[in-house]
Amino acid sequence: MDDDIDDYAGEIIVRYSLDIKTIRVIDNVVSAGNWKLKADIIQDPEITPEENDIKISLLKVRYFFEEIISNGIIWCNSNEWASNAFLDDNGICTVGNIPILTPHDPTDDHLAVIFQSKMNAFAPAGMQFNCVELVPNDYDVSFLFVGDAEEVLPTIDEWVGPRSFFDKPWWARNDGSTIDITPNEDADLTVKPDYAFSLDFLGEHLKPKEIKDGKIIKPTFNPTIIKGGKED
Repeated sequence: MDDDIDDYAGEIIVRYSLDIKTIRVIDNVVSAGNWKLKADIIQDPEITPEENDIKISLLKVRYFFEEIISNGIIWCNSNEWASNAFLDDNGICTVGNIPILTPHDPTDDHLAVIFQSKMNAFAPAGMQFNCVELVPNDYDVSFLFVGDAEEVLPTIDEWVGPRSFFDKPWWARNDGSTIDITPNEDADLTVKPDYAFSLDFLGEHLKPKEIKDGKIIKPTFNPTIIKGGKED
């Protein structure tokens, strides 16, 4: 037993956590959701992501939850009551919140799967958010998802249909979208909808700037040697 303990070198687990909040609708009940989100970050031993790419990924995740999810209202796309309450006849949201549509009722367990998929869409190659857990602030039971969220969620064909602007649903895309729409018959599928905006601007300040019309100032240092010692 003691030999086994001595041989164990241990390991470091990198864990990401964030407080998140939003509004959700289940059936005809509108309620506030507040959670602590926790996720393990794992790295592929064969792929090492750049440090800047990791920083940009974390910036996107934080922005998505703090600026989009926190200002959103979530409901299942088959919830007719919610769709009639928050969308007009043209599918335009009638409230100031950002619409967030999910394939199933936005219960804690389903949101854990959705959120893991979106977080991994922001992650660079070689990095993955694993074991996403949602801990409700007002409940003693948490919900932990382990696995590949994209594999258990609908494909774009199942979600939108055979004709779509994208090859993946919103929860699997590296952008700020939270919905998908069915294109009109005459729609140009190469022109992406405005709701699918890029979050790449978050990393612009991390990129090294090109130097133009100038040069880096290098200090000049010419020390004067002072003679000394016992002989002097």
